[in-house]
Amino acid sequence: MNTCAGARSFETLVEMAGAPDRACAAVDREECLASTRAYAAAQRAAIRARHIDGESGGNVVALLADAADALLRGIFRIALSFSAVPSALLSRVSLIALGGYGREELSPCSDLDVCLLYDGALDANIEALNGFLVPFLWDIGLQIGYAVRSVEEAVELARADLKAFTSFLESRLIAGNTTTFARLGLSIRELQSRELFDRFIRTKVRDRKEDLPPEYSDLYTPEPDIKENAGGLRDFHTALWLLRISHGVKSLDEVVGRGLITPEEHLDLLEALDFIWRVRNELHFHAGRADNQLSFPNQEHVARAFAYGSNDARSIQRLMQDYYAAARNLRAFLRIAIQLCNHEVSGPLLD
Repeated sequence: MNTCAGARSFETLVEMAGAPDRACAAVDREECLASTRAYAAAQRAAIRARHIDGESGGNVVALLADAADALLRGIFRIALSFSAVPSALLSRVSLIALGGYGREELSPCSDLDVCLLYDGALDANIEALNGFLVPFLWDIGLQIGYAVRSVEEAVELARADLKAFTSFLESRLIAGNTTTFARLGLSIRELQSRELFDRFIRTKVRDRKEDLPPEYSDLYTPEPDIKENAGGLRDFHTALWLLRISHGVKSLDEVVGRGLITPEEHLDLLEALDFIWRVRNELHFHAGRADNQLSFPNQEHVARAFAYGSNDARSIQRLMQDYYAAARNLRAFLRIAIQLCNHEVSGPLLD
């Protein structure tokens, strides 16, 4: 490859990759990496500035997911430009988002969970595409969870593993072939038998009611993990998963639209979610890693960052009162979901 005299922007490289002559394939890899890193850093800095200016927690996680989408679509396009058979790859390969990223909820230092999904058999062209993507994603510094699977492999994994089933249930197309992704979605929906339905609901309820370690089971623990603790984000997502499987709803708007919760409960949930997302965003930005614990030092920092006042006991107390109020709402939503599922499974979930 030739090293270009001047560094081009990531957007220019993506445009070049889509040109008929695939001019991007002549660009030095180090230039591609440098331009991509610069683009990703600029996007992140802009979103962090909005967070500091008071942007809502929900908007920030959505903005981060949108920025990741644009980044990965561009990288996927660049990767295709290095292939000898880009059209053949586009006819059977998809890049999909999984888990929280699939829900378009991406916190600042959360992993990007993605899968390179393909139809048919693995061949040298897919291996070459994967061989470009994996080191490139790592070299630009992304925290990424990455897998390569055929549609059939993904379905079998989802059949055997409830965590994988949940992840693929929330998957979303980022780039590539829409038919391949649609095949996965159809196959995942066909797995939703009564046996899987009962097993899924019971496992999810057990995970949140019985299997939490003692330090996570108390909603009012002094230093809560805002993701895993009772009343944390995991409670909210478990409730949504339960209602999706039992009642076919995919979002809070659909939950309230179906009358499963009241408009007042919906508003309380939105406010609680936004608060906890905003706290989590601050923890991640501040630590530069996926720190989800409101430890005593973090409580001091968040109280100061969110203008609760000087770092005295009263300002921290006000912060934690707001946190516990939000956590109670998320825990209440999980209880509602469990009660609704009591009418849908064989035998009681709650004694």
